[in-house]
Amino acid sequence: MGARGLDILFCTHEPILPLSGGCTIGNQRLVQGFVKRGHRVRVLSPLNLGLAQAQAQLPGVELRPFQPWRMGRGIRLRFPKYLAYAALYGRALERAIAERRPDALMVRNAVLALPVARAAQRHAIPALLSYTDLLSELQASDKRFPSPLIAALGRFERRIPRRFDAVSVISVPLGRVLLEAGLPPNKLEISLDGADPAFFRPDAVAAAERRRRRRGLGLGARGRLALFHGTVEAHHGAASLPGLLRRAETQAPGLRFLLIAGGPGAAALAAAVRGRPNVRLLSFQPPDEVGRWAACADV
Repeated sequence: MGARGLDILFCTHEPILPLSGGCTIGNQRLVQGFVKRGHRVRVLSPLNLGLAQAQAQLPGVELRPFQPWRMGRGIRLRFPKYLAYAALYGRALERAIAERRPDALMVRNAVLALPVARAAQRHAIPALLSYTDLLSELQASDKRFPSPLIAALGRFERRIPRRFDAVSVISVPLGRVLLEAGLPPNKLEISLDGADPAFFRPDAVAAAERRRRRRGLGLGARGRLALFHGTVEAHHGAASLPGLLRRAETQAPGLRFLLIAGGPGAAALAAAVRGRPNVRLLSFQPPDEVGRWAACADV
């Protein structure tokens, strides 16, 4: 690398802004971390926010929006639109490389893995694939997708990593799946998923703030607070959440729930919990705010 950092072209099918789940938070933390380490970073991705506003939220990161239609977890026809986006992404990637040749390509998850792998091979650019999950396993719980389609997607996700110079995964079991599919062990890097200690610090919230936040939720001194934070989707138990909350209302009447949630099932969840005194629902919050709420929770 020498005296200068790398020029990294970061590729993702998830909108880099606004926040729409764990993957977007992870993407933001990655590109911000690269910039802090002296690397030059461009992000070629969808963007559901004005460019100037988004650029102000990610200083030092060069945003290159590519969005032929609105993208994100809450869109209709999400699966076919993801596939079509990947098919069109190759041309946008070629334009970005022609504009300025990067030292490395990085892609998050399998949706864009094929166009990125092809561009990396065509231009002899080192490429890294980062896996947070397998889309085939997430979609398997959705009965709209026939099992042969899920099986084909699973085979693709397990085999495409072999075309990359390096592969990062967030768990040992996920790494094991790729090794069993033929990924050379020297290409695999395991970076365990977890909470950023810069934000999730229980001791960072003073007792007065904790009391104020909990009182705002209707909690007394002896009340207990359970926090849920995440995307409301089928594979995250969206169908089970309303029933569990109803059970908790009768079996644990002193327990209050704070749900910080978004995604395709968020509207249905909001309707299901409307009027329930033991539940408060918030839309996605910035990571530091989620960390402060976590410091106020008991569960």
